[in-house]
Amino acid sequence: MEILGIDHIVFTVGDISQAVEFYIKLGLKLQFQSDQAGAAVMVISDENPNLLLLKGEDKKGGLEHPRLWIEVHDARASTEELKEKGFKFAKEPQLIPTGWLVEMNDPWDNIIGFNNYHLQPHFGRRGGSHNRKNGVL
Repeated sequence: MEILGIDHIVFTVGDISQAVEFYIKLGLKLQFQSDQAGAAVMVISDENPNLLLLKGEDKKGGLEHPRLWIEVHDARASTEELKEKGFKFAKEPQLIPTGWLVEMNDPWDNIIGFNNYHLQPHFGRRGGSHNRKNGVL
């Protein structure tokens, strides 16, 4: 079996329409929505994966919430831009081995992170060997 990459990231949400509104405000685009099926597909970028939202029950427990990390050019600048749109962050961006990372929660406590690779650009889309479209995205 050859693994080709991630197809979708799946978050369970309490309300599809509210989730679509949240993720559109965040900057993703709506590809498909069916309230009858209880599902929506949000486009993250021109490449896969997309984010699949499924309606589900709110479950409180000790398990880690799912995480979606989105690569951006500058995580600190993205944080300020999102704060201007009314998004809240539990803590300020932190420096990790590859660059800056900041995380926030959606209304169902799924975790969305924004990271950049300025400390190790060879791992990022602009500098890594895994780049698509002849090395340019």
